[in-house]
Amino acid sequence: MKRLTLLSFLFSLALAGSAAAQGLTPQETARIAAFEAGLSSASPAAARAMAADRELMDKLMLLEPERAADLKAKAAALANFERQLDKEWEADQARNLSTTLALLLTKEGPLAKMGLAPQPEKTLAWAAKNKTYSAEKTRLIGKALKNWEAIFDGFSFNPKMQNAGGTSYLTAWTVKTSTGAYFLEIGRSDFIFRNTPAAMRTFWLDLTLRERNDYLASKAASLLSGAFIDGSTRTDANFQGFVSGFPTFEYLDAAGKGRLDRYISQMKAAEDVKAKLSATQLANLKTQTVEQQMLQLGSLFDKSEARTGVVAERTLDANRPSRPDENISAQNNDLITGMLRSSLTREIKGSAPGDRVAAFYAAGNKLDIAIESCQGCHAKYEPSSGRIIIDSELVQQYLRANNITPDALVKDKFAMAGLTKYISPIFVHEATHQMQHKWAADAGVYKPYTQEDEMEALSMEALHTSQKKTSDLRYRFIFVKMGKSSTYAQQRVEVSKRFEGNQEEFGEFVRKQYYYGVPSFDAASSQVLSAVSGELERRRGLSAAEIKDVEDFGKDLNEARKMSAQEIADSVGDIKASALTQLQKDLMNSGVYTQHYAGAEDWAASMSKAGASSKRTVVPAV
Repeated sequence: MKRLTLLSFLFSLALAGSAAAQGLTPQETARIAAFEAGLSSASPAAARAMAADRELMDKLMLLEPERAADLKAKAAALANFERQLDKEWEADQARNLSTTLALLLTKEGPLAKMGLAPQPEKTLAWAAKNKTYSAEKTRLIGKALKNWEAIFDGFSFNPKMQNAGGTSYLTAWTVKTSTGAYFLEIGRSDFIFRNTPAAMRTFWLDLTLRERNDYLASKAASLLSGAFIDGSTRTDANFQGFVSGFPTFEYLDAAGKGRLDRYISQMKAAEDVKAKLSATQLANLKTQTVEQQMLQLGSLFDKSEARTGVVAERTLDANRPSRPDENISAQNNDLITGMLRSSLTREIKGSAPGDRVAAFYAAGNKLDIAIESCQGCHAKYEPSSGRIIIDSELVQQYLRANNITPDALVKDKFAMAGLTKYISPIFVHEATHQMQHKWAADAGVYKPYTQEDEMEALSMEALHTSQKKTSDLRYRFIFVKMGKSSTYAQQRVEVSKRFEGNQEEFGEFVRKQYYYGVPSFDAASSQVLSAVSGELERRRGLSAAEIKDVEDFGKDLNEARKMSAQEIADSVGDIKASALTQLQKDLMNSGVYTQHYAGAEDWAASMSKAGASSKRTVVPAV
């Protein structure tokens, strides 16, 4: 793989600078005009030709930086768009593809400037013109774009009427599938509500993909909560199958899908232990929701001498809510986080990624651990505060499954060591994000949050898990044991196996399976470049007073570099011109980023090969 070195980059700039002193030749002017014309109609050939004409683009960057940045943003965005569509998406990954495309098909992004957004159907027209996709793939793309026909074809829209004062009026549409199954209800308060299905379809065509996704996800989430989680007491196997196949839940977002999976796991766990109950005990559960049942069953078996099977009880405890005495108090939180700060840096040593992270903190970089609600994630690095936040529910789930209270944990070194091992993979992951931010600060560049960041972090995590489960018997045992009841443990093992199996395909697996909702570097950088170049061009028409207002009160470079690509695009008008110019320079030199990501990928691969070939003591299978 070719790498752009700093020396070659400076050399190319020197050559371009020498040529730029003489301005563009007529031939060069014509080539640039051809690029602009081709990109205005979203021509993939124009994007490829422009990317290949590196010397001309370097020259244009020196002469007309905003024009060069705008062209680069369009070409990179189009290439990334084409790449996403070309991928081999599985039939059950329509949700993932939809989330990915929603990041790209925005009202103000570079694809909109090429006529590909915001209307999602423009993607189908572009694909018909430029691609030869199969009918099956075209249907998948239509489904991902939330095309009206792809969702509602064959469905019936049944009017729901209400009488008031002798007058009948329409209050909602009850939508049913082609088999007559309930799908959703479009009420008068819904923003897509119209008096006819045809009028709703017309309105739907003008919605962005994000708006379509958000609407369907919110309807599915409301149905899941109201009619099922909070509205049903059933847990039997037939009902589990009914819920799993409910058509509306196909449109849940990632958070909603996680909630659905948890609900199904709770029903299964409850059903597994009900066989041990008496008729009286079963009768007491009949009027309770699943979460209420889980709490009562947990209390029942914790106090019972005739306990159920270990796996069934562990699954029950892992999936039920915490009782008051199982919640982590503020005092215990302080004690546990203090212990984790020292125990984690000791625990991770012995794996190549762990040694690397430990050396990072030993060099003086601050380690700040917090246990808080992570709002749907297992852990996260918070750049604004420099904290690594471990999800409180993740910790409490581990404690419940192992019959450990927070009060007992702070007094038991063996129990604390087990918890430390359990969260060490995600700690290595989030510490990698902290290292990435340190790299960007040291390099003096803006670093948007991208899929490439997660590919590096997940590679570090996977390699750590792979090496630890080989060398540490207790580590391996914990994940085998927790894997039967914890999604977190299952994912850690799955990711490590994927990494061990085929590292060349690992990055694509990460993009499509886990981080489809995060922009790639090409998507993020093109979004920022497009917004910045457009804003700098706009400011040429502002009055001196308007410019002074932005320069006096706008965000500076330090603030701008802490923003995501979307945040910059949304508030580009509130950032000082000097900061915008520097962001543009940062991202035009994309080689700095690609070289960093490639180096991280090569390191993980080399460490994995070294670990596989070294003579390690093999731990017996558990």
